[in-house]
Amino acid sequence: KGRPAAPRRCGASVVKETMGRRASRGEDSSLSPDSRSTTARHTTSDALLAGGFGGACLCVVGAPFDVVKVRQQQTRSDGASPSRIVRSILRAEGVVGLWRGVGPPLMVAVPQFALVFGSHEAARALISRHSTRPPGDGRDAALAGALVAVPTTFVYTPVDRVKLAMQSDGRRVASGLPPLYSSASQ
Repeated sequence: KGRPAAPRRCGASVVKETMGRRASRGEDSSLSPDSRSTTARHTTSDALLAGGFGGACLCVVGAPFDVVKVRQQQTRSDGASPSRIVRSILRAEGVVGLWRGVGPPLMVAVPQFALVFGSHEAARALISRHSTRPPGDGRDAALAGALVAVPTTFVYTPVDRVKLAMQSDGRRVASGLPPLYSSASQ
């Protein structure tokens, strides 16, 4: 009652303060090799979770825009505005039509973005351990991004093809024909 509560501090400030105390006593303020690997694993797992969640959000939020874009690209008439396409989709397929084809990219985006984020973080940690540049140098992050980008295309390209086929199929539904693809397995 007599003493005010201590302000809450984030983990980074506690680590900085601890390392500062060690340095002032002449101790080695760097992290030990064992704690570095634990920190890298923790950071990589956080990146995996963040990437997976971000990939899911990207698909769910972006799907209607992507469907409208694909339909607009397929429309031969010049007067097909995005709002007209949205009305057409809602009239023929209902609200669900705006998310047509979201299944395959969602099934791939979650693990793909998790792997991209996690791999990028792991690559950055590996590069920074062997780099002579100062910490936080953008060239190391760019190199890590380049290393991760190449294999990702082999996962994403086939799934994108399936997504486009399912989105294109919405035109058949809008014209009264049955869909060719009702799931990604067809």
